[in-house]
Amino acid sequence: AKIQITAEDGIGGTVNTDNSGNYQFVDQWGKPFLIPGVYTVTISKSGYQTQVQENIFLQPGETKTLDIELLQNMGWLAGSVTDGSAGVSGATVIALHTDSGERYTEVSDSSGRFQFQNILPGSYLITANKVGYSEPEGITVNTDADNIQIVLVKNIGSFYGTVIDKERGTPIARAYIYAVDNHGTYAHTYTNSQGEFSLENLSTQYLYNISASKGGYRGDSKPDISAEDTTALRFELERLYGSIAGKVMTPDQVPLDGVRILAISGATSYSDTTDTTGLFSFVHLPSGHYQVTAKKIGYSSDPPQRNVGLWNGESRTDIDFILSEAICNSITIKGPEKVNNSKPEKYSYIAVTADGRPADIEPIWQVDFPAAIDSLSSSGVLYPKRSYIGPLCLMVTDSYSKVQGSLQLSVYQQLDVGNPGAQISDECGASLVIPDSAVAQGLELHLKKPSLPEVRRKTTKFQIVGEVYEFTPAGSKLQKPASLRLPIPATVQNDKNVIGHWNRNILSWEGIGGNEIAAGTLEVNITQLGSYAVLTEAKPLSIENLSLKPNPFSPLIGSLAIKYEVCSNVTTHPIVTAKIYNMIGDLVKTLLNEEPQTKGLNQLYWDGQTDYGRVALNGRYVLHIIVRDRTGSREVLKPFVLIK
Repeated sequence: AKIQITAEDGIGGTVNTDNSGNYQFVDQWGKPFLIPGVYTVTISKSGYQTQVQENIFLQPGETKTLDIELLQNMGWLAGSVTDGSAGVSGATVIALHTDSGERYTEVSDSSGRFQFQNILPGSYLITANKVGYSEPEGITVNTDADNIQIVLVKNIGSFYGTVIDKERGTPIARAYIYAVDNHGTYAHTYTNSQGEFSLENLSTQYLYNISASKGGYRGDSKPDISAEDTTALRFELERLYGSIAGKVMTPDQVPLDGVRILAISGATSYSDTTDTTGLFSFVHLPSGHYQVTAKKIGYSSDPPQRNVGLWNGESRTDIDFILSEAICNSITIKGPEKVNNSKPEKYSYIAVTADGRPADIEPIWQVDFPAAIDSLSSSGVLYPKRSYIGPLCLMVTDSYSKVQGSLQLSVYQQLDVGNPGAQISDECGASLVIPDSAVAQGLELHLKKPSLPEVRRKTTKFQIVGEVYEFTPAGSKLQKPASLRLPIPATVQNDKNVIGHWNRNILSWEGIGGNEIAAGTLEVNITQLGSYAVLTEAKPLSIENLSLKPNPFSPLIGSLAIKYEVCSNVTTHPIVTAKIYNMIGDLVKTLLNEEPQTKGLNQLYWDGQTDYGRVALNGRYVLHIIVRDRTGSREVLKPFVLIK
């Protein structure tokens, strides 16, 4: 602002305020130059109301402070926005002050009217815009104009068409479409999966340049296209091609031949093998992003993979690899241990060297029980048989080092509320027929085949023959009976067999019956999950299947193996005595003396030593075994020959 001071005699001075609005009347050395008297102060600035302060008395030696507030000169503007025939509501009207650059914004009302109040006076550039309309040239007006007329032209233009691969004739998805007129108005979009595009609500005032582009293609454009032209546009993009080449060396810079090089882009892969100089190359590769790997059995690659972009027809010749010897030492299979028999599962592996480095292997996928699966792919996808449940061992073997990794799986049957009927099997003769709606809540039905200690395989009256079938979760109740079928081992001669259930309350096996529906198969209905097995009735007290091997035997070569089966139907541990005599009846060796032994197969060894610590003489001997329980006793004699 300009500050002018005038004395009564007409003498005075003029100064301007600084950026902070401060001012003072001093000479060039910063000293006051006003003399005492009466002054008039006039303050003025463009766009503001001039202020005059009169009769300002300045005493000798006085420094007077005079603060002044200037009021802006304010103006207004008003007018209408129409489409040529009717008012346009919701249009954004912008008033730009020509001198200061101050910007004001209003929105037209329902009739298209707008008004700016309390704005800086002066010249303004007025513009308006609304989505779906073309923005007109600006109008220059001065404040207090009250009938400004702005006409918006409704956008009714459009473009549509397709973008295709010129070489293949196939549509290109996600191609970028850009349309711009010579007034700077633009629109853009992307093609859909069929290569189609459309641009709508475009201005028809000017011609457009339209272009189509996508990474990996040479763009195409069409100039001077009217948005009123209804002809479908067709863009044909030429695919760009590039090349990849490199060398594979050992850490000692020795070229490595026979290395398989893979270049993968999406679902497409290309392969090459290095020559005796370690070189490889791929030519005429379609543009795109490639993952390049170098693999040779017994080696690890550094880096494991190279990422190469061929978007503009590049030729890359620096894709090199270093391969170090890496013999596989261990393999770990990665994937779920529980497998739903209705779904495939994908497995992978981690192969490492003895010092923990990654090892490249040629994997061979296998299972220990092929009858349990429909197929197993070379990439580790397991397809279980729909009717199978039970244990399954998944294995992967390195064909080069023969190192193997394994993972123990449990294939299960999913049972949900309202389940349909199902028949499942271990593919070895055991099966379970489950009726529909058999469970009150969803569960995973697993089958385990635990190896029980001998003490749990026998009761006073029964003995397990064959495997134990543990259906879990044990104790789960079935709403309807399920039919359980178990095989009778072919070695079982006893015809008094039943299916048994492990009673978790009394910790013992109990027979639950069973009908032999076919040769070697028992069937019974069950109402809960748990452990089941075929039980055969225990035989009365006896010693069976006694064998001595080798016979004759030499203690200089090895011991005499004595095998026999102890039977009893009143106890699980009959009392056994086993002694060796010479042919004149003298006791030579006591092997057992009134000791309890578990029913079933038992085994003893004699190394030829007598009870006196000497080696027995050559000759014939007799083994005497006595077994007893509360029903009485049984004994058996068996001769053998000792030679040195």
